[in-house]
Amino acid sequence: MKTAFHLGLVAWGLAFACSLFGADEVWSESRTIDSPVELQGRTLRVRPGVTVSFRGRGSLHVRDASLVCNRVSFEADSVLTNAFRISVGGKVELRDCVFRNIRAVNPAGQHFIRGGVLVGGANSRIVHCTFVGCSPVMMTNAHGSEIERNLAVGGDMGFSLLQCRDVRMAGNEFYGLSNVGVTLSHIKASELFMNRFTDCKTGVCHYYCEDMRLTGNAFFGGEAGIVRRDCEESFVDIGSRFEGVRRSVEVRDLRAKKGKAKDKKEGKSR
Repeated sequence: MKTAFHLGLVAWGLAFACSLFGADEVWSESRTIDSPVELQGRTLRVRPGVTVSFRGRGSLHVRDASLVCNRVSFEADSVLTNAFRISVGGKVELRDCVFRNIRAVNPAGQHFIRGGVLVGGANSRIVHCTFVGCSPVMMTNAHGSEIERNLAVGGDMGFSLLQCRDVRMAGNEFYGLSNVGVTLSHIKASELFMNRFTDCKTGVCHYYCEDMRLTGNAFFGGEAGIVRRDCEESFVDIGSRFEGVRRSVEVRDLRAKKGKAKDKKEGKSR
């Protein structure tokens, strides 16, 4: 009896610890989400073969924890407004996953925040995933992350990175995107290696980036290959290939324009 009591006490203690510190949530069966689902401080692990379907205002938000998926499908029946379909406050580990129609408009009420999926954790890994007809995957403060061998086709944008450093994007392919393949804003010490952009309106846009290195990227079709806006001189581009692109590289220094406008205004006032 004493042993049974001790075992019961231990079981209660484990249950209490799990509730206190947050045990992993595991999804092993397919499910439909038709309203916002939030997990606080609990890593979500989705088993291989599971399909997560979003309907109406359905969305998934993992706060202060991670999302781990391998061979999982995500799909949605419509465009979500004023919210992300999927947001993760910690790191993500996505491998061999498929995303279909994961789209969102004005998810955060700011023009530079856009995407169907939001990732806010460092050391994230998105590898060999497919995005079909999706809004971009937006990553903020995702320092040290790896984005490799993914495919984005027929959507708005591929990836949008904001305020990250030490990010490596390698071997990704972007096809027929109506806007930009990759947008980088306030990115430091990161690399784009051997990515391919085909029939995208713009391949890569850089805003206020430092210590960027582009190596062996290829651009086929579209209006512009690389657009640089107010980037530091520590920008290295080696071996980029351009075929059928109207403008290979476009450099826009908005700060210089503002300075000239200011000088012109001061000159008139004199």
